[in-house]
Amino acid sequence: MDKPLAEVGEDDVIRLFRSIQFRRSLKQAATFTKGTGYESAFRVIRDFYLGSYYVSRILEGTTENFATENRTYAGELADFDFGEQTVPFDCCYRFLNLHFHPDITKCPIPSYPDLLTSQTSLEDWEAYERVDVRPIIGVAHVLQDDRIVTLLYQKSIRGDIEQTHAFRELKVNFPKIDFVDPLDVVDYLDASGLFHADILTLEKKHAYRPDEKDYNKLRRFAHTPKRQSIISRQFQAGYIDL
Repeated sequence: MDKPLAEVGEDDVIRLFRSIQFRRSLKQAATFTKGTGYESAFRVIRDFYLGSYYVSRILEGTTENFATENRTYAGELADFDFGEQTVPFDCCYRFLNLHFHPDITKCPIPSYPDLLTSQTSLEDWEAYERVDVRPIIGVAHVLQDDRIVTLLYQKSIRGDIEQTHAFRELKVNFPKIDFVDPLDVVDYLDASGLFHADILTLEKKHAYRPDEKDYNKLRRFAHTPKRQSIISRQFQAGYIDL
């Protein structure tokens, strides 16, 4: 990866959420989950160099959750069906994963595996280089009136969140909290220092298009991949920004 990495502009996430392809997959996933009671998901990947985005078709669950979280969220990019799009998988990375829980409450709550899927790094030990990417994760509920309430979150620190004291505390305490207000989930994740998070509510009558009041929320999730040099250590790798 010696070519310049395309910058993620502050309005890129807004354009993605307003795009026909994104809203089509969002609606199809919501419709499937509401009709079956099974989870559903779709993925957006991005070209490192050209900045092009590719929205997948939906992945349909067959039980109350997916058989393997790795395939759904952290697996190979080609595990999702991108239809007729010509996707240069070797040049792309996971930009966003969004999945629906079958619950119909206004308070989407991520599971422990959901939180872990927020971290990804691509390492090339021959070049002694790593690219830090921070995918956007969405956990969504579709309500009885067809509104879609989505908790969006993204890792906000460098390195492995599993190795932090804050994440170990979150792993123990988070499942014990009976969240009712989705903003409390946002506040808890923000206060951990590991994530930034927000709630997005999209309405069917607006074709699930975000409103202007949502734009600043979406701008928070614009993160440009960054190269880091790998420092070889005997037991643990260290990294320096390039």
